Amino acid sequence: MNKFVNTLIAATAMLTTSFGAFAGVMYTNTGLASADTTLTFDEVVLADGTALTNQYSAFGITFAGAFYNPQAQAFPPATDGNQIGNFFPAASPWSIMFDNDIEEAAFGIATNPNSTLVEVLLDSVVVDFASANTDFDGTDFFQITGLVFDEIRLTTTGDMLALVDNLQFSAKSDVPEPVSVALLGLLLAGLGYSRRSV
Repeated sequence: MNKFVNTLIAATAMLTTSFGAFAGVMYTNTGLASADTTLTFDEVVLADGTALTNQYSAFGITFAGAFYNPQAQAFPPATDGNQIGNFFPAASPWSIMFDNDIEEAAFGIATNPNSTLVEVLLDSVVVDFASANTDFDGTDFFQITGLVFDEIRLTTTGDMLALVDNLQFSAKSDVPEPVSVALLGLLLAGLGYSRRSV
Protein backbone atom coordinates (compact mmCIF):
# COMPACT_ATOMS: atom_id res chain seq x y z
CA MET A 1 0.00 0.00 0.00
CA ASN A 2 2.82 2.43 0.88
CA LYS A 3 4.45 2.01 -2.55
CA PHE A 4 1.19 2.83 -4.27
CA VAL A 5 0.72 5.92 -2.09
CA ASN A 6 4.29 7.02 -2.84
CA THR A 7 3.67 6.55 -6.57
CA LEU A 8 0.48 8.57 -6.31
CA ILE A 9 2.34 11.39 -4.53
CA ALA A 10 5.06 11.39 -7.19
CA ALA A 11 2.49 11.51 -9.99
CA THR A 12 0.67 14.36 -8.26
CA ALA A 13 3.96 16.29 -8.02
CA MET A 14 4.51 15.69 -11.73
CA LEU A 15 1.05 17.02 -12.54
CA THR A 16 1.63 20.08 -10.37
CA THR A 17 4.91 20.78 -12.16
CA SER A 18 3.22 20.35 -15.54
CA PHE A 19 0.54 22.86 -14.63
CA GLY A 20 2.95 25.30 -12.96
CA ALA A 21 2.49 27.85 -15.74
CA PHE A 22 -0.81 29.64 -16.32
CA ALA A 23 -3.11 27.93 -18.81
CA GLY A 24 -5.94 29.75 -20.54
CA VAL A 25 -6.61 33.24 -21.94
CA MET A 26 -4.64 36.03 -20.27
CA TYR A 27 -4.25 39.77 -20.89
CA THR A 28 -0.57 40.70 -20.60
CA ASN A 29 2.12 43.05 -21.90
CA THR A 30 4.05 40.62 -24.11
CA GLY A 31 3.49 38.08 -26.84
CA LEU A 32 4.84 34.53 -26.88
CA ALA A 33 8.57 33.94 -26.39
CA SER A 34 8.54 31.80 -29.53
CA ALA A 35 5.90 30.55 -31.96
CA ASP A 36 5.63 28.47 -35.13
CA THR A 37 4.15 31.42 -37.05
CA THR A 38 4.10 35.19 -36.54
CA LEU A 39 2.02 37.40 -38.84
CA THR A 40 2.57 41.17 -38.96
CA PHE A 41 0.06 41.46 -41.84
CA ASP A 42 2.83 42.75 -44.09
CA GLU A 43 2.95 39.26 -45.66
CA VAL A 44 -0.10 39.93 -47.85
CA VAL A 45 -0.70 43.63 -48.55
CA LEU A 46 -4.29 44.58 -49.42
CA ALA A 47 -6.27 47.74 -50.03
CA ASP A 48 -7.50 49.55 -46.92
CA GLY A 49 -10.85 48.16 -45.76
CA THR A 50 -10.60 44.88 -47.71
CA ALA A 51 -12.87 42.27 -46.12
CA LEU A 52 -10.70 39.39 -44.96
CA THR A 53 -11.70 35.84 -45.75
CA ASN A 54 -9.03 33.47 -47.08
CA GLN A 55 -6.27 35.90 -48.17
CA TYR A 56 -3.95 34.47 -45.48
CA SER A 57 -4.87 30.83 -46.05
CA ALA A 58 -1.26 30.05 -47.05
CA PHE A 59 -0.46 30.66 -43.37
CA GLY A 60 -3.25 28.38 -42.16
CA ILE A 61 -5.79 31.02 -41.11
CA THR A 62 -9.05 32.51 -42.38
CA PHE A 63 -11.25 35.28 -41.03
CA ALA A 64 -14.89 36.21 -40.53
CA GLY A 65 -15.96 39.81 -39.90
CA ALA A 66 -12.40 41.22 -40.12
CA PHE A 67 -10.95 43.89 -42.41
CA TYR A 68 -7.45 44.85 -43.56
CA ASN A 69 -6.12 48.14 -42.16
CA PRO A 70 -2.78 49.73 -43.13
CA GLN A 71 -2.38 52.21 -40.27
CA ALA A 72 -0.09 55.19 -40.59
CA GLN A 73 -0.35 55.88 -36.86
CA ALA A 74 1.39 53.47 -34.49
CA PHE A 75 -0.18 52.36 -31.22
CA PRO A 76 2.81 51.08 -29.26
CA PRO A 77 3.84 48.40 -28.82
CA ALA A 78 1.22 45.93 -29.91
CA THR A 79 -0.15 47.43 -33.12
CA ASP A 80 1.64 49.36 -35.84
CA GLY A 81 1.92 49.32 -39.60
CA ASN A 82 -0.41 46.88 -41.36
CA GLN A 83 -3.08 45.37 -39.13
CA ILE A 84 -6.46 43.72 -39.15
CA GLY A 85 -9.56 44.87 -37.36
CA ASN A 86 -13.25 45.49 -37.39
CA PHE A 87 -14.50 48.96 -38.14
CA PHE A 88 -17.58 51.02 -37.31
CA PRO A 89 -20.25 50.07 -38.09
CA ALA A 90 -18.31 46.96 -37.20
CA ALA A 91 -19.11 43.31 -37.04
CA SER A 92 -18.81 42.08 -33.51
CA PRO A 93 -18.03 39.35 -32.72
CA TRP A 94 -15.43 38.59 -35.38
CA SER A 95 -13.18 35.55 -35.70
CA ILE A 96 -9.72 34.27 -36.56
CA MET A 97 -10.03 30.63 -37.63
CA PHE A 98 -7.15 28.15 -37.90
CA ASP A 99 -6.90 25.28 -40.37
CA ASN A 100 -5.35 23.03 -37.69
CA ASP A 101 -5.66 22.68 -33.94
CA ILE A 102 -3.55 25.29 -32.13
CA GLU A 103 -1.99 24.96 -28.67
CA GLU A 104 -0.84 28.54 -28.09
CA ALA A 105 -1.37 31.99 -29.58
CA ALA A 106 -0.91 35.67 -28.83
CA PHE A 107 -1.81 38.93 -30.51
CA GLY A 108 -1.46 42.64 -29.97
CA ILE A 109 -4.73 44.52 -29.60
CA ALA A 110 -5.96 48.09 -29.26
CA THR A 111 -9.58 49.21 -29.14
CA ASN A 112 -11.41 52.53 -29.13
CA PRO A 113 -12.66 52.55 -26.43
CA ASN A 114 -13.68 50.07 -23.76
CA SER A 115 -13.12 46.33 -23.47
CA THR A 116 -12.73 43.15 -25.48
CA LEU A 117 -14.02 39.67 -24.76
CA VAL A 118 -11.72 36.99 -26.20
CA GLU A 119 -13.13 33.48 -26.52
CA VAL A 120 -11.21 30.47 -27.76
CA LEU A 121 -13.17 27.64 -29.36
CA LEU A 122 -12.58 24.08 -30.46
CA ASP A 123 -15.07 22.69 -32.98
CA SER A 124 -17.38 25.69 -32.29
CA VAL A 125 -17.40 25.06 -28.50
CA VAL A 126 -15.94 27.71 -26.17
CA VAL A 127 -13.06 26.22 -24.14
CA ASP A 128 -11.98 29.42 -22.33
CA PHE A 129 -12.44 33.19 -22.37
CA ALA A 130 -11.23 36.42 -20.77
CA SER A 131 -12.23 40.06 -20.91
CA ALA A 132 -10.06 43.14 -20.41
CA ASN A 133 -9.97 46.90 -20.90
CA THR A 134 -8.16 47.11 -24.25
CA ASP A 135 -8.22 50.83 -25.03
CA PHE A 136 -5.17 52.40 -26.68
CA ASP A 137 -3.49 52.85 -23.28
CA GLY A 138 -3.97 49.19 -22.33
CA THR A 139 -1.48 46.42 -21.62
CA ASP A 140 -1.58 45.41 -25.27
CA PHE A 141 -1.50 41.60 -25.69
CA PHE A 142 -3.75 38.60 -25.19
CA GLN A 143 -1.95 35.28 -24.70
CA ILE A 144 -3.56 31.86 -24.98
CA THR A 145 -1.59 28.91 -23.59
CA GLY A 146 -2.21 25.39 -22.34
CA LEU A 147 -5.36 24.88 -24.45
CA VAL A 148 -6.24 23.22 -27.75
CA PHE A 149 -8.39 25.38 -30.03
CA ASP A 150 -9.12 26.24 -33.67
CA GLU A 151 -10.81 29.65 -33.42
CA ILE A 152 -10.35 32.96 -31.60
CA ARG A 153 -13.52 35.04 -31.35
CA LEU A 154 -13.36 38.73 -30.35
CA THR A 155 -16.27 40.83 -29.11
CA THR A 156 -15.65 44.52 -28.45
CA THR A 157 -17.87 46.95 -26.60
CA GLY A 158 -18.62 50.62 -27.23
CA ASP A 159 -18.16 51.59 -30.88
CA MET A 160 -16.65 48.13 -31.42
CA LEU A 161 -13.48 49.35 -33.19
CA ALA A 162 -10.54 46.98 -32.68
CA LEU A 163 -7.09 46.62 -34.21
CA VAL A 164 -5.10 43.37 -34.03
CA ASP A 165 -1.46 42.90 -35.00
CA ASN A 166 1.52 40.59 -34.45
CA LEU A 167 -0.53 37.40 -34.43
CA GLN A 168 1.55 34.47 -33.15
CA PHE A 169 0.48 30.85 -33.03
CA SER A 170 1.81 27.30 -32.72
CA ALA A 171 0.15 24.15 -33.99
CA LYS A 172 -0.73 21.39 -31.54
CA SER A 173 2.15 18.93 -31.35
CA ASP A 174 1.70 15.18 -31.49
CA VAL A 175 4.05 14.65 -28.55
CA PRO A 176 2.12 13.39 -25.49
CA GLU A 177 1.53 16.13 -22.93
CA PRO A 178 3.31 15.69 -19.56
CA VAL A 179 -0.09 15.29 -17.92
CA SER A 180 -0.96 12.36 -20.20
CA VAL A 181 2.39 10.70 -19.47
CA ALA A 182 1.90 11.18 -15.71
CA LEU A 183 -1.60 9.71 -15.81
CA LEU A 184 -0.39 6.73 -17.83
CA GLY A 185 2.39 6.16 -15.29
CA LEU A 186 -0.10 6.35 -12.45
CA LEU A 187 -2.39 3.86 -14.16
CA LEU A 188 0.46 1.39 -14.77
CA ALA A 189 1.66 1.73 -11.18
CA GLY A 190 -1.86 1.05 -9.91
CA LEU A 191 -2.20 -2.03 -12.12
CA GLY A 192 1.18 -3.33 -10.94
CA TYR A 193 0.22 -2.84 -7.32
CA SER A 194 -3.16 -4.52 -7.72
CA ARG A 195 -1.58 -7.57 -9.42
CA ARG A 196 0.89 -8.04 -6.57
CA SER A 197 -1.85 -7.66 -3.97
CA VAL A 198 -3.93 -10.49 -5.41
